[in-house]
Amino acid sequence: MESVRSAIRVCFMIKNLTVGGTPKHLLSLISHFDRTRVQPTLCLLDGDSDISRALEPANVPVHRLGVQKIRSIRGVNAIAKLVRTLKREGIQIIQPYYPDSTYLGVAAAHLAGVPVVLRTRNNNNYWMNFKERHFGRLLNPFLTATVCNCLAGRMAVLQDERPDPESVVVIENGIDLNRFQAGPPIVSRVGRRVGMVTSLRTIKGYDLFLQAAARLSESHPDVTFHLVGAGNAKHRARLTSMVEELGLEEKLEYHGPISEVPAFLTTLDLAVLSSRAEGMPNAIMEYMAMRLPIVATNVGGVPELIRDGLDGLLVPVDSMALATGMARLLDQPDLAKRLAYSAHQRIDSSFSMHLTAQRWAGWYESLLESSRQGSKQVPQPPPVVRSNNRSME
Repeated sequence: MESVRSAIRVCFMIKNLTVGGTPKHLLSLISHFDRTRVQPTLCLLDGDSDISRALEPANVPVHRLGVQKIRSIRGVNAIAKLVRTLKREGIQIIQPYYPDSTYLGVAAAHLAGVPVVLRTRNNNNYWMNFKERHFGRLLNPFLTATVCNCLAGRMAVLQDERPDPESVVVIENGIDLNRFQAGPPIVSRVGRRVGMVTSLRTIKGYDLFLQAAARLSESHPDVTFHLVGAGNAKHRARLTSMVEELGLEEKLEYHGPISEVPAFLTTLDLAVLSSRAEGMPNAIMEYMAMRLPIVATNVGGVPELIRDGLDGLLVPVDSMALATGMARLLDQPDLAKRLAYSAHQRIDSSFSMHLTAQRWAGWYESLLESSRQGSKQVPQPPPVVRSNNRSME
């Protein structure tokens, strides 16, 4: 019982839960914590959608604040509600994701006397305007640390929000390797399949993927293209329009958002990422875990995962470069196989979610110990640990 009582109580904050990106990674991280070291609580700024409710984790306290706009009476009331929750549950660390959760969470944490207040950044601040940079800088004195998932993200935070460099650390994403394992080959399919898991947003470059597909379809008529991801009505309409303009009606299939990404990935011969900006993309980690050859744009934290020519091919943010890289791996199956094998070995040895959760827990313990001692110095997270023991997950 003593080990349970001494577990660190961490409140994670995010607006809603979804099947992709940061929310998916957060849910996986929460599920992998050793409960004798970390006792998680999840606070949802909104959380009222059917999808968000369905994704709520079992055996973890979940609090929905019902806030859609923090600059409102409901937002002010939510701060008071969150303060009571943080005190009642004895929260020692608060870790919000995305700006609105961060603004509200930091305010509540200081009113509740939470010892450690974190800011989380899983991208390279591509979304920031002058106002967001200004608010980010105003938050600096009230934060214990900012944690990024890649070195590129850290550099963006230092440039845009100008915190003390010693307070900005990196803990790379992890992946549940047991969930992402290559299944049996799909023997009934005809032709080769190139695909991408993304969201329909301009920053994700789905337009570049379509343009590259149009170029490639001329020289590789047996190849079909497959796109998975959520998107609003505007981007779905743009996707449909581009498919018609590029003559891809018989070549490209948009599968929409799906929950069983591993099953989709087993159908592919080649995986692509065409983003204009990224942090440490979950999609790339999933491709690596599934032993897929990869062509990706050389942005953000992507080169921290994929070593060009060793684990995959990195190309500029350009549709012609994407098409050239895709053609190269389709035309050179031995090279594609070698790169896919190297990528799988890399993800398997260093980026399992089990090891990532251990790194987070160790860092939390160091942060609290530093806080108890009254130190202003932010401890560095434990280094990435290499392991070949798949049974750990």
